[in-house]
Amino acid sequence: MSRPSPTKRTARFPEPVPARREGEMDGLPTVMIVNTALKGYAEADEFPYHVRIAVGYQSNDALLGLPTPKEIRTLESLEDSVLAAVRKAGTGHYIGNTSWNGVREYNFYVDEPEAVDARLEKLAEQQHRPIQYEIQEDPDWERVTFFFDYDQ
Repeated sequence: MSRPSPTKRTARFPEPVPARREGEMDGLPTVMIVNTALKGYAEADEFPYHVRIAVGYQSNDALLGLPTPKEIRTLESLEDSVLAAVRKAGTGHYIGNTSWNGVREYNFYVDEPEAVDARLEKLAEQQHRPIQYEIQEDPDWERVTFFFDYDQ
């Protein structure tokens, strides 16, 4: 994703404001990291394609589906690769990620779905663990409303 330098932030690319949100879904803990600077984003219609990337990870009984410390490091490295792949493909916004029941999901909105699809396909082929992704048109960002409205 193309981004201006930190000294040239604009309304089009607001400074990220990450928030950690914890909760429970179907009796299992969930952790969400969301860029709250994008809530009510005025230019959402310029980035109408939702990209959801899912990757499984190892957990244990004590963590109830959340990643182990070793897996957290692996997922952070994978996140860097995912961010790089999407950024090389076009312009967009990283909404955030969720961890729940052995799956980490990364969510983006982009302007060029074909280029992102090609980059993610290549990335998935290079990984040792399965990566699934989908790209769907969602100009109103309805698929991630819960990120911004999630009650802690």
